[in-house]
Amino acid sequence: MQKNTLEAFKKAVKEKYEIEKLGIHSSFLLHPSRAKLRNLCFEVLKENSYTPDLLCFRAFLGFEFNPNSFQKLKAATDKFRPIETFFKGETDLTDLESVQMAAILVDFSPRPYLKYAKFESVALPETASIALQTERSNQGPTSQIENGKTLLIKPENPRNTKPILLKNDYVSNPAYWIVPLFAAVLLFYGYQAINAKGCMQWNNDHYEVVDCKTEQLGLLTANEKKPINSQLLSLRKINVCDTTTFFKHEKALVWYCKKNKNQLEYFNGPGYHPESGKALKPITKYMIKKYVLKTPK
Repeated sequence: MQKNTLEAFKKAVKEKYEIEKLGIHSSFLLHPSRAKLRNLCFEVLKENSYTPDLLCFRAFLGFEFNPNSFQKLKAATDKFRPIETFFKGETDLTDLESVQMAAILVDFSPRPYLKYAKFESVALPETASIALQTERSNQGPTSQIENGKTLLIKPENPRNTKPILLKNDYVSNPAYWIVPLFAAVLLFYGYQAINAKGCMQWNNDHYEVVDCKTEQLGLLTANEKKPINSQLLSLRKINVCDTTTFFKHEKALVWYCKKNKNQLEYFNGPGYHPESGKALKPITKYMIKKYVLKTPK
């Protein structure tokens, strides 16, 4: 019985990155940079109430995460450089804080490391059926060995558990890895086939799907092509007035970015300005009075 090590944790995080760089956050991860990883960190944590992630953020950057203090995070962009080179395969991560932040960025589970380390690798006989490791919601797994052969994991609440196949099962029974491998190959070639038209470009007030290899005419030539991001495809620049519904249950429905001293640009959701790259901010009653209703000081 052997505890999972930090090296195993790093390897697992890197393998998760190889999957996620083609996922919904591909615009941040496919060609990672310090600034992109910083922006992804902000996007992931601004609506994240998972206490261990927030504690890892503080340990990594030295200050508490605040969704209204993007400038403070922006000043710490260089802290993401080791993670950038780690994802690119250029360097290894040497400190636990960076590894745990990398795990947050690719949504690796279980995390943080202490939670991951509770899982135990057990060598089972070839005749054994599928062995499962199960994660407790708060205290981690409980193991029980009978006759030196069988590992049973008993969680407090089975509905909050996730089964994990042990590596030995994949080796002893090809049925466990042939089907996933075949599915992965299909997904890969499917992605390659789609990728020829798998880009998007900002056009006036919305993103349009475009061919990655073909030059576009008109306004599209002024804007950079980006890998398709399903979340960003729904982003729209909108017009507002004094009858616009700005809030629902006290949560902002409109986001903005300053165009100049006297004018704002408005959007239907969070993210980054498609042209300037600045973080969009949730509308406030003060900004509505100042820019929409133009209430005199």
